[in-house]
Amino acid sequence: MTITAQSTGPESVLVTFTGTINEQTVFPALSEQKISILTLNMKDVQSVNSLGILHWIRWYKALEKAHPGLKFKVEELRIQLLSCASVVAGFLPPTAEIISFYLPYHNEAEALDTQELYIKGQHFNDENLRLQMSLKKTVNGQEHEFELDCMPDRDLRVLKLRTERY
Repeated sequence: MTITAQSTGPESVLVTFTGTINEQTVFPALSEQKISILTLNMKDVQSVNSLGILHWIRWYKALEKAHPGLKFKVEELRIQLLSCASVVAGFLPPTAEIISFYLPYHNEAEALDTQELYIKGQHFNDENLRLQMSLKKTVNGQEHEFELDCMPDRDLRVLKLRTERY
C-alpha cells in the first residue's frame, strides 16, 4: 500500500491510496497541521481485508480525535469498497461525504469490462441516484453495450439514496 498526503489549501489535505488495505498498511499521522477537510482518493485501492478494515477505522477515529470537526470527502470509490461500506457498520466516518464512485459494467458476449464514474451533482445528489442499468461505450473503435455488474440493493446501500434506474 502506498499512501501519499498533500496539502490542497489551508486546513485541507488530499490523501491518495494505492494498493491493498491490510494489516501491514501504515496510515499517515497527519498531525503536523490543522485539518478541517480531508479528501480521501480511493481510485487505486484494489482490496481491503478484515484487519485492514480494523486499522482503517482506528486511523480515521484517531484523526477525528486529533482534528475536532474534521470533515471527510471520499472520491473515486471502487465497488469493493462501496460494498464493504454497505455491510460493515462504521467503515466510513460519520462525517464522510461520498463525492464520486465507480460502478462496474460487463459485456457478456464480448467478455469486456468497463467502469463508469458517478459524480455528485451530475449523477447523484443527497437524495437521488440516477443509475444506468446499461450503457454504450466505444472500445477499440467499436461501440459495445454493457450491463451493470453489481447488485445495487446490496452494494450501494451505504449511499442511502432513492435509486432511479434507467
